[in-house]
Amino acid sequence: MKRIMKFILCMNLALSLTGCKDTKKAAHQIADQFFTSIEQGNNEEAENYLVREAASQFDQYISVSSMIDDFRIPGIEYTQETEDSLNELLTNITQKMIKNHTIEDVVKNEDKTYTVTVSLDIVNTDNLSAVLRNMDLTEFSELYAVDLEKLKDITDEREAVSGLMGLTFLYINEKIDTFLETAGYDTKTITVTVIKENDSYVICDIGNPS
Repeated sequence: MKRIMKFILCMNLALSLTGCKDTKKAAHQIADQFFTSIEQGNNEEAENYLVREAASQFDQYISVSSMIDDFRIPGIEYTQETEDSLNELLTNITQKMIKNHTIEDVVKNEDKTYTVTVSLDIVNTDNLSAVLRNMDLTEFSELYAVDLEKLKDITDEREAVSGLMGLTFLYINEKIDTFLETAGYDTKTITVTVIKENDSYVICDIGNPS
């Protein structure tokens, strides 16, 4: 009888350890898929791995719009074409913000959440802002000489300015790889908290890169 009880206890322990490994693996997988989606520029897919609170953190985390604010002119409403150029630029920058990521560790917490530690190479946004502010306007003028000449014939000042900004966004998008390399990438560590919710694992908190 003692042998049977000992066997049952051993089996229960083995099963519990297996379950622990499986849940850790699930937390690892969710974090990995989340950062892979960001690297691929698929922010909509990345948000599928987040609860609402973490989604707002994610919006701040990937936001690069502040780097483009210097190019917005008060009182000037962009044409749809210019807005499209801006959105394409933002998507391109977001897609290239992170070069790669590595899941370093997964720890199960007492509250049954999991803390996943991730190292990643992320662009230095301060440097990128400086690079964009100091870009070579001579090269820009040479590349878009014909288009800039056409803008002179537009009598509506706001439309002309919008057109100029559209060309600027196109130029930045064209040179974004060079700008990003000039700005440089920093290796950062970030933690995300994973929780089981409705039979699925999701990220409920995103820490600040350090």
